[in-house]
Amino acid sequence: MVIQTGTIAAVAVAFARFLGVLWPAIAEDRYLVPPVHISSGYALSLSTAQLVGLLLIAFLTWTNTRGLDYGKFIQNVFTPPRRGRWSA
Repeated sequence: MVIQTGTIAAVAVAFARFLGVLWPAIAEDRYLVPPVHISSGYALSLSTAQLVGLLLIAFLTWTNTRGLDYGKFIQNVFTPPRRGRWSA
């Protein structure tokens, strides 16, 4: 379970960063909540990239709780576009 949690977090960070390349409004330096300094060297903030990551983690967690049949459906939806991309 811990490995899957780390994988979901890594996917969320990577997705948010790459989405920022395609859509510049998503960036780690575009803050929805500007940094609030709690102490010297520590601040809390929320960027657009962090929000995308949080939403993706919530979506992937929800998907994982739906079970194997739903996971099979999601995999079948996303597999044909990948195969089409490989054959081009």
